[in-house]
Amino acid sequence: MLIERNVLVAVVVVSVGFAGVKIIQHSAGRDPETRNKLGRGYLTEGQLDKAVAEFRKAIELKPDFAEAHNNLGLTYLRKERYPESLTSFRRALEIQPNLPQAQTNLGDMYAKGKGVAQDEAEALRWYRSAAQQRYARAHDSMAWLYATSKDPALRSLPLALEHANKAVELSQGNNADFLLTLAGVHYANGELDQAIAVLRRALALQPHDDFIKKQLQKWEEAKAAQADR
Repeated sequence: MLIERNVLVAVVVVSVGFAGVKIIQHSAGRDPETRNKLGRGYLTEGQLDKAVAEFRKAIELKPDFAEAHNNLGLTYLRKERYPESLTSFRRALEIQPNLPQAQTNLGDMYAKGKGVAQDEAEALRWYRSAAQQRYARAHDSMAWLYATSKDPALRSLPLALEHANKAVELSQGNNADFLLTLAGVHYANGELDQAIAVLRRALALQPHDDFIKKQLQKWEEAKAAQADR
């Protein structure tokens, strides 16, 4: 079986952190880029109402700001306000049809049935569009769907392995979540040694992650038990 995990959706760029938010507040003014950056800081800190306010202000100042629409959709998604999230992602794609972050986020909504009827084939359509732009998280989401789909026409461990490896390659092996997906696919494919090796790489990135530690211990114990037979 695959590692249980929450599907994570990415903000378009890295967080500025709480300290950065405090600094930016003084210079936000009527600059939509700064408002968007401030919203990302609030989003990362879990201050979702403030994030919504900043992203909406950025959009007010620059209505065709696709990145801000995507980030607003992401914030609504975390607030479980799915209709608003869906509208925001679609608006981002009206403005910038090839925005891979919005494509992947929309794919996640279809994959999980959040605000729309669950439709894994439609999710894959959006993931593929984003993956064509070498967007790592789209490959990771495709890997997860191929590995976990209950539809035998879609479920494919070889394709899951292909896309999990691609996500790790594009992220240069520096994303623990992508490594967890790859480890889970190896495990589901009966490749315990490879699964353990990849999970060790994830632990090296996040040495204090208790979940990874426990999963690694479980698999290493399973390997030892196999050796004793």
